[in-house]
Amino acid sequence: YKPLMNHPTLPPPVGITLDTRELPPPEPLVQALEALDDLPQGQSLRLLIAREPHPLYQSLRASGHVWKTDLQDDYSFQILIWHPAP
Repeated sequence: YKPLMNHPTLPPPVGITLDTRELPPPEPLVQALEALDDLPQGQSLRLLIAREPHPLYQSLRASGHVWKTDLQDDYSFQILIWHPAP
């Protein structure tokens, strides 16, 4: 698995960490989108999730967010999500 990054810049510092690995779908998607509503500019959301969230990627593209996805040793995913710099 190669890390997925849809933006060439590095993410800003983590402002919110959200661990959804134990939640059934669609709760990880719902909670991630709610957390992004509260995410300040200049910070990133660190999302820990049990499966790769392709529906979330579609929502992120539509809202203009950028992200970096990494597969973890336990085969879960860590996704850093942020607003691009203006």
